[in-house]
Amino acid sequence: MSRFSCYLLIGCALSWSSGGTSVAMTDAEREFFEVKIRPILAQECYECHSEATKSKGGLLLDTRKGWETGGDSGPVIVPGKPEESLLLKSIAHEIEDLKMPKSGA
Repeated sequence: MSRFSCYLLIGCALSWSSGGTSVAMTDAEREFFEVKIRPILAQECYECHSEATKSKGGLLLDTRKGWETGGDSGPVIVPGKPEESLLLKSIAHEIEDLKMPKSGA
């Protein structure tokens, strides 16, 4: 698993509860997300999946609402079930049409 995948998995775990409802992050979790996760998302994902761009596949990754809603292919994260997450499958290049990021990070 790449550095991107590992950090993203940890970030998802920190920002989502297993019940699917939003929970507040601790200061340490928020700092981890801001220092380790958000820069990778900005570098690898926001060019195609942000409010500032015409989002591809209807997926926005620069807002929590975007993460919660998902895109045209359905929910991007399945809380408590990372093995079912389209986001993690796409960054692991397990889905032919959803290989992300395109740069291969």
